[in-house]
Parts: sequence; structure tokens; C-alpha cells
Amino acid sequence: MLLACLEEELTAASCTIVHNDSTNTGRADCGSTTDLAGALTATKKKHLTAITNPAEIGRLLTAINEYQGTPVVRAALKLSPLLFRRPGELRKLEWTVINWDAKHIELPSEKMKMGQPYIIPLAELKELELLTGHGKYVFPSARGQSRPLSDKGVRTALRSLGDDNQTMTAHGFRAMARTLFDHDTRQI
Repeated sequence: MLLACLEEELTAASCTIVHNDSTNTGRADCGSTTDLAGALTATKKKHLTAITNPAEIGRLLTAINEYQGTPVVRAALKLSPLLFRRPGELRKLEWTVINWDAKHIELPSEKMKMGQPYIIPLAELKELELLTGHGKYVFPSARGQSRPLSDKGVRTALRSLGDDNQTMTAHGFRAMARTLFDHDTRQI
């Protein structure tokens, strides 16, 4: 799916470059791309799977609490349903964005997908700071402190808890929160 999206974007970008070059050098008419309208079909976006049933969420949270993996993956897995961040934002979280005095995490705009700064109330990270606080990343790779936790870290932990890709993904914690918050606000 990701490969198809990338191929489509690269094809569209390549067409634009060729068209702009041929138009700028006089080898093509300005309106020649109108004939291409609809030639590139958009791929259908697929929602990432998430558990949204309260009983199943309870089962998942219990399993997460009992997870016995490495301390770094265990911490990332436990914080996922608390912070509701994109998996990449969580994995690449750096100690420099944690403001202990203000008790929050300050994600600068350049690190955010939407380009806006974001503040997260500080979850308890003191125990993890003792383990990984000397490095750059809150969740460093098991292969070295200079790289963030692998994108497979939390996903593999979820698989070991019995949830496959059709049941729950690392990104699914955001969808889980969105669904539950939306449901709760409609009840008010």
C-alpha cells in the first residue's frame, strides 16, 4: 500500500517536472496536461486497524501491563495508549523536548506532521530516564543509542500479546482514542 502511494506520488511529480520543462523550453503547449486528467488514479486510503470495543481495550491494556519485553519497548508500549502519538513521533522522542519543571513534553513544530508545536502532559518517565536518559532518544534502538527504537518495536510487542495487523497497530492507539472520545462526547 505504501509502495503504491509512493509510486503514484513519484509518477505525478515526474509528470509535472517533464511538463514544466517542456513548457518552459517551448517543446509543449501550456495546456497539454489537461489531456492527462484522470489518467492517474488515486489509491484508496486504508484506515489503520484499532481496537475500539471497551472490553477488548481492557484486555489489551491488561496484556500491555503484563508485557515482559525489553524495558525500552515495554515503556514505549505502555505510553502508546496514554499519549496517543503517531508511532514515529513516539519512537523518535528526544530527551531535549522534555520539560521536567513544567511537567510536559514540548514537541516543536518542525517535528510535527502538521507543522504546529504540541504540548503533552508529562507521563512518568523518571524510571526510563535512569535507563536511557544519557542518550539522545527516550526510546533508543536496542542496536545503539544513536538511533530511535525500530518501527517494529511496538508492533512486535503487540503481536506477542496476540494482536495481529488486522486487530491492532501501533498507530491504532490514536484511532482508539479518537473513537472513544467521539463516542463519549456524543453521550453528553
